[in-house]
Amino acid sequence: MAVKRSRKTRKTAGKTRKIKRAKKLAKRSKRAVKSSNLKSAADVGKLTLRQYVNAKRNAKQEEIKKYENSFFLDTSNQKQSQPGRLI
Repeated sequence: MAVKRSRKTRKTAGKTRKIKRAKKLAKRSKRAVKSSNLKSAADVGKLTLRQYVNAKRNAKQEEIKKYENSFFLDTSNQKQSQPGRLI
């Protein structure tokens, strides 16, 4: 059961709540910003692998296209050379 408080204690309790909230907000705003989130003007020496990955992917795609072309030529030649079966 809640205890009835006097007006004076209710006021001070409200003030302390407000002070605590203000301190929490101040603490949140003062948090240090991580360096990973900062965008610097100069390049810090990031690894950029995009060009290497793109080159590798293009080379692989060319290889696959060559194989597919040779495969399709072989299968089409086999189909043309085999006469159709009569049932």
